[in-house]
Amino acid sequence: MKIVKPKSLEEFLSLFYDLYDTPQVFKYYRGQADYSWDITPGLARNKGIKNNEDLFRIEIKLIENFKNKIAYNKFDYLVPLGECSYDKSWIYLMAAQHYGLSTRLMDFTCNKYVALEFAVADLNHLNKDGVLIIYNDIESIQEDVDSSILKNPVSQSHHTFFFQGISFRNSKNNECNLSESRKIIQCSKFLYRDSHNLFKCLTLDELHRNHLTIVHIPKNLKLEIINYFVKKNSLVFDLYRGRNILDFYAKILNNEFQNINDSRIDDYLKSDNI
Repeated sequence: MKIVKPKSLEEFLSLFYDLYDTPQVFKYYRGQADYSWDITPGLARNKGIKNNEDLFRIEIKLIENFKNKIAYNKFDYLVPLGECSYDKSWIYLMAAQHYGLSTRLMDFTCNKYVALEFAVADLNHLNKDGVLIIYNDIESIQEDVDSSILKNPVSQSHHTFFFQGISFRNSKNNECNLSESRKIIQCSKFLYRDSHNLFKCLTLDELHRNHLTIVHIPKNLKLEIINYFVKKNSLVFDLYRGRNILDFYAKILNNEFQNINDSRIDDYLKSDNI
């Protein structure tokens, strides 16, 4: 793993434009607004759940609650179940991630400008150092995935891999187009985190750490970087932040999940959330 910390805008731009544009090596990017955050999926960020088995039961319930919201409110048109070759369970998992639910998937992108925007343009974290994460040599971790995991993404599999999510586009529905616009621009790729390594930060995971370059962005550089790229019309800001109603339902479910602790697990698992 390589860590670099530019001291000036000029030094950052040199890194951003030159060092990471080697055409022979395929890369994905991820931006995080706070350098102190672990590089882990949302499902692993509830510190109140101490037992892994409890978390995996809650994961199933969380996705189930999301599916119930879709069915009860007749939002099926926002989740294109019949339009691709993925198993339905995978489509719901990708939809949950797309709309902001905590899942075992991690968002990366092949568009470094999108990743940079997540790293520097979050108004709630301008007072924190940010980080641009570059994952090099994607092909080296890809592997053949057995049929069992393709039918059940919430599993005890040891597999780890990147994959392209489906498009949640519906040309007949402007509301869906608004939400989908951000996914098109983000060029999202998903990193599937297996159950055995769910809590492990990528920087500590032997499979991944040697593929990572971590660009530590000091907080005093964030506004300079934003100003530079806004003038060049390279950051899209609100264009990819289009929302529809499922974003808000996912946020409610996510808040409930983040508030679960060991004393509330049984009540959560028994609840009927629609």
